[in-house]
Amino acid sequence: MRGHLPIAVTACLLLAGATGCGGQEGGGAPRASKAAGTNGVAELGPRRIAERAGAVLADAPSLRAVVRTPDVGTADLAADDRGNCAGTMFGGGDGGDGAARLVRRGGTVWVRPNDAYWEFLGEAGDSARAKRELLDGRYIRGPADPEKAVYGQVALLCDLILITGELIAAVLESDTLAKGSPTEVGGVRAVPVTGTSEGGATTLFVALDGEPRPVRLTREGGGGTETYELRDYGRPVPEGVPSRGESLDEAELLGADGPAPAA
Repeated sequence: MRGHLPIAVTACLLLAGATGCGGQEGGGAPRASKAAGTNGVAELGPRRIAERAGAVLADAPSLRAVVRTPDVGTADLAADDRGNCAGTMFGGGDGGDGAARLVRRGGTVWVRPNDAYWEFLGEAGDSARAKRELLDGRYIRGPADPEKAVYGQVALLCDLILITGELIAAVLESDTLAKGSPTEVGGVRAVPVTGTSEGGATTLFVALDGEPRPVRLTREGGGGTETYELRDYGRPVPEGVPSRGESLDEAELLGADGPAPAA
């Protein structure tokens, strides 16, 4: 799963320089009529709900996601289906002082950590001081390719449509599949579908108004629960990128501390 890069892994990379299902599936059975004011997915079986949500996500040209990982960090990113993105990663959760601005456009990625984010990553001592002085508040600029650059690893986080699509696939591939009762997610009425396998549970929340779009995805694991809040479908990603004068090439930054560490 190339696209799945949780915040925990992102932080480490920066430091280094889902057969059965429950419920009626439709088939040849009569379909229940839509409830007033809804798109009708609440009357479908869990597999069909997840399939329809996955199709909406796959067709989305862009979206915004707030990604939360317990005790590690948060990211708030706008991204499109080409992997372009712009947003901020926060170290240690919401409201913390550590923040790193992330921009990806085409084959280039820019990352600008503030001092508190460097500390969150564990960068300290003379090496960290040399890097910060050389960077002098500018962005780190490099190829958006994890095989060519240390900071290129972070660009994988911008593949949000791919990442969340893989989580929906995990729901559909789970050992058991179940539909929950409608609930509210960020002011939107939604129906949850949970897939459970040996590795944990992944839950997809699908909007009951308008298109059956995913509005939240949660994945349970050994370190806690990752949460993806999805919104602003179709809103373009901001096009501005840092100028050459506002950025420093990754190779030059890593050269301040000798050879680049292995990714």
